[in-house]
Amino acid sequence: TYIDGVYLHNTSHLGGLFTAVNSDFIQKMTFFKSGFDARYGGRLASVTEITTKDNFDSFFVTGNIGLITSKITTGVGLERIKTKVLYSGRRTYLELIQPLYENKITKNDNSLLGDGKRYYFYDNLFKTQTDLNAKNQLSFLYYQTLDSYKDGEGLATKNTKWENQLLGFQWKSQLSNSLSSLLSFGKSSYQLNFNGSQFPYTYQFHNSYETNTAKQVFKLLTEKQNIHFGAEYNSVKNLPRKVEGAIQDTPLLVENQQMYLYDDLSLFVDDNIQVTDLFKIKLGLRFTNFNGLCNVFEPRISSNYQFLP
Repeated sequence: TYIDGVYLHNTSHLGGLFTAVNSDFIQKMTFFKSGFDARYGGRLASVTEITTKDNFDSFFVTGNIGLITSKITTGVGLERIKTKVLYSGRRTYLELIQPLYENKITKNDNSLLGDGKRYYFYDNLFKTQTDLNAKNQLSFLYYQTLDSYKDGEGLATKNTKWENQLLGFQWKSQLSNSLSSLLSFGKSSYQLNFNGSQFPYTYQFHNSYETNTAKQVFKLLTEKQNIHFGAEYNSVKNLPRKVEGAIQDTPLLVENQQMYLYDDLSLFVDDNIQVTDLFKIKLGLRFTNFNGLCNVFEPRISSNYQFLP
């Protein structure tokens, strides 16, 4: 999943019961199940591309208050500086209503409303978009999601947090009537932290994934063709597992995985050809170099014929 071109690693709250994307800030969502363009490299099965709201000029506010979660989205157009500002936030408050249910369910209950349990999540999006002139536009994006779960019942305690943080910058430029440019920079980080204790043991677990991306895409439109071409650079830090433990303050020896560091540089071109009113062909090619050691070519071809106009 991409939000304004920035990769979102963990796409759900509460193990998949809630999506990590608040639908109120979505202006457009495009889903590619297969045969997606070469400019979306590194994806095996599907791609979801989300574009956030920018179709407003004046102040607006929407939202709702629910039994376990509330959300608000607001935007304003600052005409004097040709800037639009968007904020969208959402939060659950299970941990606030949970005390109402304590001692009303069995002591061995493992639900989120059980004794000693505390769970909540929230996500926040902040975006600015500025028109420098008729042909150039700058935008900035910040997005954060966080889930927190604590279990302090009995002798064993458990604390878990997992979160995304996204930073994005885009510069859109109309170079001519048929040629446009999109330069983007993005940083996406994900962390999972788990710690607990059960006498005489204490333990901690950490997992993280971070990617930094720079991407330049040119778009050329002709009467029969829609061409995208450009380059992309990714730098990735991946820590699959870091475990620490102790027995009554005596550290345990745990064999951990090392931090994986790698980067890749890609060149790509896509050509969507309208052969006839009913027949389309999509061609694509992506060349990727990993860590300066390995080269990969990804050719792509697909066609679409519409039998009925």
